[in-house]
This record gives sequence, structure tokens and C-alpha cells, in this order.
Amino acid sequence: MGLIKAAGEAIKGELKDQFLKPIRLDDMGNDLLMKKVTTEDGVIPNGSRIIVAPGQVAALYDNGKILDATAEAGVYEFKTEASPSFFGGDFGPVFKDMWERFKFGGGIAKEQAVFYFNIKEILDNKFGTQNPIPYKDWGHPLTNPRTNTLMPMSVEIKCFGKYSFKIIDPAKFMMELAGSRDEYTKEDIVEQMRAEVIGVFQNVTNSLGEDDKKVAALSLPSQTDEIRGLMDEQIFDEPIRNRGIKLVTFVVESVTLTDESKDKIDKYEFGSDAYQQK
Repeated sequence: MGLIKAAGEAIKGELKDQFLKPIRLDDMGNDLLMKKVTTEDGVIPNGSRIIVAPGQVAALYDNGKILDATAEAGVYEFKTEASPSFFGGDFGPVFKDMWERFKFGGGIAKEQAVFYFNIKEILDNKFGTQNPIPYKDWGHPLTNPRTNTLMPMSVEIKCFGKYSFKIIDPAKFMMELAGSRDEYTKEDIVEQMRAEVIGVFQNVTNSLGEDDKKVAALSLPSQTDEIRGLMDEQIFDEPIRNRGIKLVTFVVESVTLTDESKDKIDKYEFGSDAYQQK
């Protein structure tokens, strides 16, 4: 069983067969990440048309196994006698490596369906640090009285921002998160993602406060490119990638200091003799 991309003339001629209702999912929006589409009786007739829109991956499912998949937009024909073709451009290696080993235990006998995955960038996801996190602030360096060298001020900050993500490995996403559910939405993962994004951010901020970076705490909102570079270089978002997802953008919109940290900086800037590093 497999998918064969239909030629233009064949599409025009055979779509007139009303008994073969096309399988399609026109708009997945910004919230729907995966959806199972099948027929009323759960069997896809030979010769059925499967339509893949831009920004989608379609995976052919048969009794607990993925038989074929494509990320190339177009109209496909389901052929019971065809071998898997694994179309898909950039996703080709993913399909060959993962789908061929993919099996779901407990599949319903004779159940056939097409799983659609949203591979567009999922926008407008907010994050924020509920509790203050420690930061080495090189914007207000201090003199170490023992070594007579500069050291950063220890402050605590809260940060808020937005991030976007996309599915980069549909097979991992299905195996680790979505399974063979009828539908999987952003709402199903948003809390877990938010917690993991905060973990990513804390790792990044620790790196930005190190001696080789020396980024001032209140300059963090301007470090978007640096943050993304550190994520890729040190794979801070590895737990997220292990689920077949990758962070695309990560923007710190605001940084606030705790009252104690504000007091430290005020004393520092006004040159108060009362200031002491804590």
C-alpha cells in the first residue's frame, strides 16, 4: 500500500467519481498540531484521493502501522498494490529512518486513516518566570576586595516573552506525544512546553552571565540572536527536540528586578557606602 502523486489530467478525470470522497484537511490554523482523518467505516478504498495542503505532512496509517508519508503539497492516489514512496523533500530522510520502524501497539483491526501534521510555525506562545532566577549582572561590576578584580553583581530577575515552535520530526512527535489520538492540539502541550521553555531560558541566562559573555541583566531583551545561537550551539532545547519539536523564535520582551536587586543597583549607582554585595 502506498501513495502515488496524481497527474493533473488524472485528477480532473477521476475526481468526478463521487463514491470516492477525497480525504483532506484544509486548514490546521495555529492550534491544531495533528488530526486523524478517515472514512465512515474506517477503510480507505483503493484509488481514493488524498489531498495534502501546504504546511502539512500526511501519513498513511493501516492497522497500527505507518505505511507511507509525504510533506509535498498536492493530490495523491491511494493504491493498495503500490509500494511506499516516502515523498517529502526535506522530510525524506526522516520518513525513511523513522516511519519504517514505526508501529503502534493495539491498533484497531482493519482501521485505515490519514494522519495530518501541522508543520507550519506555531506562533504567539507566551512564557514567564514565575519565580525570580539568579543572574550575574555585568552591567554593574564590583571589585573583589581579595583579588582586586572585577566580578558581576548577583541579582534576581523575572523575564517575560514569546516563542514560536514547529514540528520538525512528525514520527518522533507521534511516538512521544500524540500517539494515534484522533486529534492533538497546542493546548495539549502548552503547559509542558512553557515549563521546558523556562528551563531553556534559565540555561541560556546562565551562559549569558558568564565571564565570556558579560551581558547586563537589563540588556537581555536585545539578545534575541545570541539566545537562539546558544540554543543551537549547546542544544539547550534538547528535551523539546526529542519530542520532534524545535523552537524557532525566542524573544525576551521584558526583564524586571526583584525589590532587593533594585535596592542593590540603586545603592551601586548612587555610590552609597552602605552597599555590600550579598
